[in-house]
Amino acid sequence: MKFEIPYQTLNDEMPKRRGIYFLPFVPEHFDHLDIDQPEVTVLAKGDQLKFMVANQAAMGTAVTAFMYGRPVAVFGVVYIWNGVGEMWSMFDNRAREFHVTMVRGGRIFCDIAMRYLHLHRLQITVRTDDIRAMRYAELVGYEQESVMKKFGTDKVDYLLMTRF
Repeated sequence: MKFEIPYQTLNDEMPKRRGIYFLPFVPEHFDHLDIDQPEVTVLAKGDQLKFMVANQAAMGTAVTAFMYGRPVAVFGVVYIWNGVGEMWSMFDNRAREFHVTMVRGGRIFCDIAMRYLHLHRLQITVRTDDIRAMRYAELVGYEQESVMKKFGTDKVDYLLMTRF
């Protein structure tokens, strides 16, 4: 079963900033992202990373954030079971120039996903050594719930963070 959020609602609720808009994610959007952060590439690289993201998008819902016609981020939610979803996101290196806009977009995406997917719990996993990602998650409204010891493919600890 495929779950969708209304993309027009996301665009309508996003604070107006010239040049930013959201569209449903398609795997070709990933080809235009410049992602070379070690915390991402440790999971997979190139086509493997694209395949992983496409699979996550297929298991739930996903959007692409565009800035001036170019993809800068992809967000998605994998529906785990009734009321519970897991969010994922990947950011282009250029998205870091627009951190306030990306935080607002992430917060609004979470709000809309929780509302339209009828979620009472939204969770994410974040590497404990990725301070920037932990800070982003907190700004978007997630709280630390637990440490997942040696959860990563490289045996790095991750935080389970939740939003209610």
